[in-house]
Amino acid sequence: MVVRSSNDDAAVIVSSGRGVHEALSAAAECAQRGINVGVVDMPSIDDDLLLTLYQSDKLLCFAEQNNGFILHKFLKVLYRHPERARRGKLDRILSINTLDRDGNAQFIHSGTYEELTAAFGLTPSQIADRLRVRLSEDDASVQ
Repeated sequence: MVVRSSNDDAAVIVSSGRGVHEALSAAAECAQRGINVGVVDMPSIDDDLLLTLYQSDKLLCFAEQNNGFILHKFLKVLYRHPERARRGKLDRILSINTLDRDGNAQFIHSGTYEELTAAFGLTPSQIADRLRVRLSEDDASVQ
């Protein structure tokens, strides 16, 4: 479900569950900095929506409070639809989740919700900062 969207979005955050609230707050923080960001709540995988987002040339950010479930399903969607996958760019993907740098699951220790989201870079400010940095890097490479 598209929760927040505009024609001027530079990026779209895809999340689910409680992470959608963090994504909406991150989008609002980005808007205060002049960066339009959409938000999609994806409790179940929507192949067509994922492919449409992928082909949009917007930065697609998977901000997940799990081990990258939506990201992994997205990659399978690309594999199942190679004709549509060719029209997108994998370098327009940003993934923020609880996996380590090598993609391995981590043992998540106990803590408050706020402590755990902060530990994994999933607070609204952390998501907004990652988007801002990534979009500025993309702009610099175009110039």
